Amino acid sequence: MLQVVTAPIPGTLIDAANGFLFGPYLGTLYSMIGLMLGSTLVMVAVRRFGRPFAERLVKKESFNQFTEKLQRYGKTFIFLVFLLPFMPDDMICVLAGLTKIPMIELIFLALVGRTPGVFVANWIGSRTNEMTIWSWILFGIVVVIAVLLYGHFQREISLKMEDMAAKFSDWAKKRSG
Repeated sequence: MLQVVTAPIPGTLIDAANGFLFGPYLGTLYSMIGLMLGSTLVMVAVRRFGRPFAERLVKKESFNQFTEKLQRYGKTFIFLVFLLPFMPDDMICVLAGLTKIPMIELIFLALVGRTPGVFVANWIGSRTNEMTIWSWILFGIVVVIAVLLYGHFQREISLKMEDMAAKFSDWAKKRSG
């Protein structure tokens, strides 16, 4: 829950730790309970306190960029942000609270969209005690390289993922309407 409310806490690490401690299934359950409580709390708080509150939680540039995408693509965009990796899903909880989408639908989108990634992180965490020292070293090297690359290319990766989500949202709207 703290992961959503205080976004700097990396959720994947919490999920992996839950997997290590409780196994992939219970770990996923506990992770999702916390995520859903946090997501719901944020969305309800934004609905209660409005745009000024949301603007304090999200950088102005991101606020404007994602608000426009939410207005244009709606539920499909929200779902894809929750589903795809490297997307600002905690920030989307804040902005989704400003939409007219019913709260139960937002909670459903968050639940369905976030569960696959949370399960994968829990599954990986549940397998860490089976790793040899060389597996840990290799894993550590891969993680460090991935973090460095992501840090260097974060903006480009985020823009590409947002573009993919927007294109899919357009495609889904055309198919349904």
